[in-house]
Amino acid sequence: MASSSKVYLPGGPHVWVPADLLSADGADVRLALSAVDATAALDADAPKETIEATLEPPYETAEKLPLRNEGLPKEGAPDMVALDYLHEASVLYNLRQRYFEALPYTYTGTMCIALNPYRWLKHLYEEGGRLEYLRKPREALPPHVYAISAAAYRGVAARSVGGAAAGVDQSILVSGESGAGKTETVKIMMGHLASVAGGGAENEVVKRVLESQPLLESFGNAKTVRNDNSSRFGKFTQLEFDATARLGSGADGPSLVGSRCRTYLLEKSRVIQQAPGERTYHCFYGVARGRDASPLDLAKLHFTREGDLDTGTIEGVKDADRFAKTWAALGLVGVADGDRASLADLLEATLQLGDVDVEETTTSEGEGSELVRGAASEAAAAALGVDEQDLAKALVKRTMKARSEVYEIANTAQQARDARDALAKEIYVRAFDWIVAAINKATSCTVPDLKINVVGLLDIFGFESFAINRFEQLCINYTNEKLQQKFTLDLFKTVQAEYDDEGVPWTHVAFPDNAAVLQLIEGRMGVVDVLNEECVRPRGSDEGFVSKLGALHGKAEESGPASRFVPHRMRKDQFTIKHYAGDVVYTAERWLERNTDALPEDLAKVALASSRPLLATLFQAQTTAVSTKSKLVKDTVCTKFKAQLGKLLEEIERTSVQYVRCIKPNAVKSSSHYDAAMVVDQLRCAGVIEAIRVARAGYPNKLPHSEVVRRFGLLEDGRLAHGALCEALLGKPATQDYDGPFAVGATRVYFKAGALEGLERRRADALGLRAVVVQARWRGMAAARSYRLCKRAVVRLASSYRRRAARNQFLRAKVAAIIAQSARRGVVAARRVEELRKARAATRLVAVHRGRVA
Repeated sequence: MASSSKVYLPGGPHVWVPADLLSADGADVRLALSAVDATAALDADAPKETIEATLEPPYETAEKLPLRNEGLPKEGAPDMVALDYLHEASVLYNLRQRYFEALPYTYTGTMCIALNPYRWLKHLYEEGGRLEYLRKPREALPPHVYAISAAAYRGVAARSVGGAAAGVDQSILVSGESGAGKTETVKIMMGHLASVAGGGAENEVVKRVLESQPLLESFGNAKTVRNDNSSRFGKFTQLEFDATARLGSGADGPSLVGSRCRTYLLEKSRVIQQAPGERTYHCFYGVARGRDASPLDLAKLHFTREGDLDTGTIEGVKDADRFAKTWAALGLVGVADGDRASLADLLEATLQLGDVDVEETTTSEGEGSELVRGAASEAAAAALGVDEQDLAKALVKRTMKARSEVYEIANTAQQARDARDALAKEIYVRAFDWIVAAINKATSCTVPDLKINVVGLLDIFGFESFAINRFEQLCINYTNEKLQQKFTLDLFKTVQAEYDDEGVPWTHVAFPDNAAVLQLIEGRMGVVDVLNEECVRPRGSDEGFVSKLGALHGKAEESGPASRFVPHRMRKDQFTIKHYAGDVVYTAERWLERNTDALPEDLAKVALASSRPLLATLFQAQTTAVSTKSKLVKDTVCTKFKAQLGKLLEEIERTSVQYVRCIKPNAVKSSSHYDAAMVVDQLRCAGVIEAIRVARAGYPNKLPHSEVVRRFGLLEDGRLAHGALCEALLGKPATQDYDGPFAVGATRVYFKAGALEGLERRRADALGLRAVVVQARWRGMAAARSYRLCKRAVVRLASSYRRRAARNQFLRAKVAAIIAQSARRGVVAARRVEELRKARAATRLVAVHRGRVA
């Protein structure tokens, strides 16, 4: 590679560092590194550090280092597909440029990447700008999620040439890790859709739809170490639009007539325990701190005392104020005053249930347990509206059925506590589902036979990989694998459509596929099947589940499900799955219990017999357990979730899909800090890097025709056209029958991997040679000019010297002449004086003589 090439060097806390390649000898290189500050934009004028380094695979030679894009504006590229060099480093630094310019949105083709700015950029969401994204083409305006929601709105509002309704259902998939801004992004797009649909705050339907989101936040969001308002569930909200309306300007378009919401994987365990610095769901703190005469003391309750009790304000809203807004929103969606009071009582009862405890006892059958009776058990039973004795019996004993025989088995103290926790979790989950049902009833379209189109907004958890990954992480990552497969196929179709439009051959394009990992998880005798089978086995265990997985998939293979599974050599309860976003080590601790997630039938009957109408209503749908293996497998969390996910994807498949990827720029929630390592990790997990791989599988680089001639015309006859120029430089172009290094499209030239980089290196070498000639000419001109200046100075110096010498000689001659003249005049004067003296003496003598004679 030519010296002074602008590249990225991998490694270090910034993942990639911009550098100028000064020299290279195999793997040994000398570079000038740019100064990178995580809290400030790059300064091109800052001094650079010159280092010597040895490159390592996969960048073991200078030619393999990714090249930097030159000539970008200060705010970076609004659409990264337009970058000449599209790779991980260029994406990372383009997003960095835009982040420090307070531009949180960036396109990557049809996908929008949203970096959380950790501040409200008011100018981006002004009322006047909302309709602009509906009226103008996307490329005419700065990147924004409004462009995504506007495209979805145009999709449902489309009309045929004859004027008939031709709209199709739309979906917008929003993903990202906790704290990346998914929920806020969904609310922004929902507000935009409601605005352009002709509804205002006074519209009752719009008001209910928009108010339902904060309501779900109150019952489904909680404070975590990563995010103060983290959604602990996934939701798919479908906004319903009148398909018979025409698309006009704002109010003339299809109106918003309702919405429906479906939720997924509510985090049950947060009800009974929280990690240090975290809280349970917001609604519990609202009831405890905002309800009059609430009996809850959060610092003493077993379910909350280990969590964060110091935080009383979330995103500027106090818990008591949130409670008031939540209860007002419940009224708006049609929940009666009595039901709202019952719901508050049920939330209090859920937390009070945690203080019910048991103690170990010994029975004739072995270890047992007994309820610790006291104020706590009495308060919990009263709050639940059940008899204390019935609650105690259901906790310490469980009823078993074997054919026609029914018998009771004593629970150990731990089993009784687990049953108590299971009841608390089940109560909350059923209450949450009841609230969702109430919202759907209040917001769904009630006009009979009205043809509607929907825009679905999926707010789903992003790929997760922690120090300890449990059952929940498997479900979350399984979801992301399915969505990534959908995303990859959609992206591949988009790439192929571009090639078709440009007339570029694409039959040889290959793309990454995650079918093997999906087969490992959901296929025959995959993770789901083996886990379900272990759950129904009489003596099933977590270690047995992992051991069976290892026996089925532990053999090293280059393809198939086994290629994605790695057994752990040291621990029997761990295994690794190679996901598209990276390897994840799972710890199978209490997976069978979490997959079964069964509430003991005895406790369900106790709840069903409650004197509290709401609690009894919630448990009316309780199905009695049966002992058949097929029924147990059907009721596992994995099986239910797999079915839910399949139904969700079927619905999404019937729609036109758009994607928003939310990125968290740092962990300290700062508006001026860019953590490159964190951003890269999320780009990989969000599938953005995978999308780049898909793009690079065909023609990773492309340039407009004019740019090809401008950049590479110097390598050949500059009068050649773009096609002839590329053919002269690279050889024969690609066709359907020949896999060439480039292809000429209608507006651009497309280059295979390495082709454009090779041309750039040749261009750099040619420019280097021309630079040497220019430098030599310049040095010759500089030397000649220096000689002329020196000669002129010498001439002037000699002339000045001669003038001064002549003048000095003249002055000496002049002085000598004056002296000689003076001496001569002195001699003449002395003679004259002498003559005068003699004449005077003679006169006196004559006078004396004449006097004497006279």
